[in-house]
Amino acid sequence: MCYVNNLIIRLSLKISRPGNLPPDGKTRSVPAGSRCDIAVLAGCGERTVVTAAKRSKKRPKLLTRDRDRKSSQKTESEVTETGGCLKKNSPTRRRRTGERPPPEVNSDSNDKEIKQQESTNFGLRIDEVIEDCKLFYIAGQETTTNLLVWTMILLEQHTNWQDCARDEVSKEFGGRKPDIDGLSHLKIISIILHEVLRLYPPIVALERMIHEETKIGNLILPSGSQLLLHVMMLHHDAKIWRDDVNEFNPERFAEGVSKATNGQASYFPFGGGPRICVGQAFAMLEAKLALIMILCRFSFKLSPSYSHAPHTIITLQP
Repeated sequence: MCYVNNLIIRLSLKISRPGNLPPDGKTRSVPAGSRCDIAVLAGCGERTVVTAAKRSKKRPKLLTRDRDRKSSQKTESEVTETGGCLKKNSPTRRRRTGERPPPEVNSDSNDKEIKQQESTNFGLRIDEVIEDCKLFYIAGQETTTNLLVWTMILLEQHTNWQDCARDEVSKEFGGRKPDIDGLSHLKIISIILHEVLRLYPPIVALERMIHEETKIGNLILPSGSQLLLHVMMLHHDAKIWRDDVNEFNPERFAEGVSKATNGQASYFPFGGGPRICVGQAFAMLEAKLALIMILCRFSFKLSPSYSHAPHTIITLQP
C-alpha cells in the first residue's frame, strides 16, 4: 500500500442507484437511495465506498381511533366466539358480570374474608384503604384535638375543677405513669369530658337519609328525605338539662349519662344508633390520657386576650 500523498476526501452525496459509481472491481455496492461517504485514497490506486447507516428510520405505525376500536371489538368478539371462556379477573369479564376488581391489599384480614366468602368481591382494595385512612385521620385526630382544647379552655375558666382533676390524678397515679386500670377509676376526669362534649360537641349536626317512607306521629316522611339532627340545640335545651344548661357543671353527669338526660335520647356527641362512632371508647381513652399528662406537668390559665367565638370548620373550633 502506498502512503505517499495520502489525501482523504469525504463527500456526502445521494446515490440513486449503484450504477452511478464508477465501475471498479474493488468498489463495494451501495444500496439505492442510501447516503454514503466516499473515501478516495490518493496514490493508492484503490477506490473504497464506505456505506453509512441510514439516517431515515421507519416510524412505527400508529393505530388510529377507528383501528383501535375495531381491534378491541375484534378481541371481545373472538372471546365470545370461543364459548365465553373469560379469565377470572379479566377486565372484560368484570365489565360483563359487574364483578369488583381483585383486592390489591395483602393482609391477613383480607385473605381470611376472601376465603370465607369464596369470592374476590369481598376484601379491601387499595383505594378503599386510602379512604379509610383519611376518615381515621379526620374523625380520629381532629375531633379529639378539639375536645382537649375546649377542655383546657373550660378548666382555665373554672380553676376549681382544674384543681379537683389534678388532685384526683395525683391520688390515683402519684408519680408513676398512667395505666389502663387507673384510667377507669378517674370519675372527675370522666364527668368533665362529658360536660365539655355537651357544651361543645365536635360535630354540631348529624345528617341522615330515610330509605323508606316513615311516619313519626302525624308527620309522614317520604323515602329519600334528608334529616338534619342539630346536636347543639339538643345539648342546650333547658327542658332537658334544666336552667343551668349554659353553665359548665360536670356534676350533672355524676350519676351517669342516662340520669343526666332523664332517660331521653338527647346526648349525641358520638352520634347514635347503628352508625354510632366506632372510635368512641378509644377517643375517650385517648383524651383522658392526654389530659392526665397535661395536668401532671402544667397548671394553666386563660389569656386575657382570648375572645370566645366558637365557629365551625367541619368540626367546632374555639
